[in-house]
Amino acid sequence: MLTIRTGGLGVLIPNPRDIAGTIKELKGIPINTFPAVNTLYKALLNHPDCKTLDFSKLIAANGGGMAVQEVVAKR
Repeated sequence: MLTIRTGGLGVLIPNPRDIAGTIKELKGIPINTFPAVNTLYKALLNHPDCKTLDFSKLIAANGGGMAVQEVVAKR
């Protein structure tokens, strides 16, 4: 809902466990909100191509299912 309220583009990733595929789908899209789970955040951060994603417009990243670990949130 936050994505819609902020005028963002909602992108559904059917298989987020495919980290390389997820990065490929998000490449070139300015990300302004990013709802995910701690495991996905951690896997993305550990992938070398994560640096190619555009997070310059990020206003909110929230975690679901469990709390996002502090070390992951800081990265």
